Order: sequence, then C-alpha cells, then structure tokens
Amino acid sequence: MTASPKTVFITGADGFVGSSLVRAFSEDGWCVIKGSRRPIEGADSVTRAYDLAWQALPPGLLDDVDAVVHAAMTRGAHDAEAIEANVEAARLLKAAADARGSHFIFVSSLAARDDAPSAYGKQKRRVELLLADSDAAIVRPGLVVGAGGLFLKMAAHLKRSPFVPIFNGGRQPLQTVHVDDVTRAIVRIANARIAGTFVLAESPPVPYRTFLESLAQSLSRRAVLVPVPFGLFRSAAAVAARIGVTLPADADSVLGLLALRDTPPTADARVVDRPLRSYRESLASLAEQLTLD
Repeated sequence: MTASPKTVFITGADGFVGSSLVRAFSEDGWCVIKGSRRPIEGADSVTRAYDLAWQALPPGLLDDVDAVVHAAMTRGAHDAEAIEANVEAARLLKAAADARGSHFIFVSSLAARDDAPSAYGKQKRRVELLLADSDAAIVRPGLVVGAGGLFLKMAAHLKRSPFVPIFNGGRQPLQTVHVDDVTRAIVRIANARIAGTFVLAESPPVPYRTFLESLAQSLSRRAVLVPVPFGLFRSAAAVAARIGVTLPADADSVLGLLALRDTPPTADARVVDRPLRSYRESLASLAEQLTLD
C-alpha cells in the first residue's frame, strides 16, 4: 500500500522564493496548498484563502497539512503598524500549526538581528524571537540569487543603466545563496521535521562592489560604481517613489546592506547535504536567462 503524499501550506507562494518553493515541494512529491488573498494558477497546487491582515484564522485552514512554510510579508512593511501586523500574522499561523501538529518553517533573513537598522530586519527578528524555544525551523538565507526578488531588480537596473550607487566604498561582506539551494534545504527540513535556526549563505563572503562588478560582467554590461552618501540616497529614493521611478533598491534595503556582517553558514548534513553554490557559480547558472531581453 502506497503512503499518501504529505501536504505543505505555503504563504507568499506568489513571490520569488515562495513560487520556487511550490515547484520544489511539488517535484519532491508533496501536495502543495498556496495561502493567498486571491487564487494562484498552477497545476502543481491548490489555493486556500489567506490574508496576513486577518485577526483570526478560519477553521480548517490547515486541515491535513503536514508542514507550514511562512514566506509572506506585507509589502512595504516599513512602519511600526505594518511590522506589528506581520508579527501577529506569524503568531496566529504558528498557533494554528501547533493545534494541527504541523511543522512550522519560517523564511527569515540574514538581516534579522537585535540591532537591525532596517525595518525589514527588525520585523524578521521579531518573528524569530516569537519562535524561539519552539519546535519551529528558522531559515536565514543570504541574498537569494535567481530570477526574482532584490537580485533581479539589481540585474534589471544594470541592464538599463551602468551607474550604480555604492555606500562606504562597497566593502560590505555580501553572502549569496542560489534559490534552488534554499528550496532544497527547506524541503529537507520539512521531510525530517527538523527544528532550529539554519543559515544558508556562501562563505567566505564577497565584497558588495565585487559582486556588482561580477553581475555586470555576467550581463555583458559595464558597471560604473558611484559613491553616494546614504542620506542623499534616502532623499532621492523618497522622490523616486513619489514620481514612480524604480531604483535598484529602496532606502530600507540599503540600511540592511550597510549593516551586513560575515555570518557563518550552518554545517548540518540533514539540511545542507552538498556545498552551497558560490556567487560565481550562481551567476554562471543564470547567465543565459539574465541576458535575455
């Protein structure tokens, strides 16, 4: 008799990492349920209504769910009210997972620290603390390299313009991780119901400016790195947002960049069973895709 496939509930399933998780779990034989405010098309999954703004979760949301992967975050969550809403959403979802006996996996970030200057890092850290001493898994990826997210915004900017602002000389220690390495690790965590905090990032880190130069080279573009004081960039970013101009990063992302530290990755064979790709390997794997117009 064949065992029934396991089921995973994924929030943020229409985002970059979330959609990659949908594919990874489906390929591993899981039934996938996407938590979303609106239906998400895809033969590899079904959708259940879910909203981060809910004050209570509907009965049956996690019926028959073996694992919950929480990857959603309110867009533009850069104010205190939005941060509180995101933390409360995580609390509700974790409580529902506990009631159903579902394993809970939170997709955090290397930006999550007690002294995080960015609202993004503060919000992620608040959720991490909420999950402390529980049976949850916290996954902390570096800059995720793939066809989406902040990385794709950086690549798109370089394809439009060679001029890229850098801060403090671009010496920040950047740690990247290929999106497929992230999703592979999360599927392994779910299969084995592993608890703990896991850092997924290449080591040693690469200086931010070196990464930008390598990204430009992989795009067959030239990068002109322009030193900019952060205060000036923050003012320019506010103006750009008002007039609808897209910059390679917003002010909150730059705050996170300025606070980067070299963070040792997790060496746990249950989670990472083969070496994570370096930034050069990640860029090489995406070179053809990134150069397409």
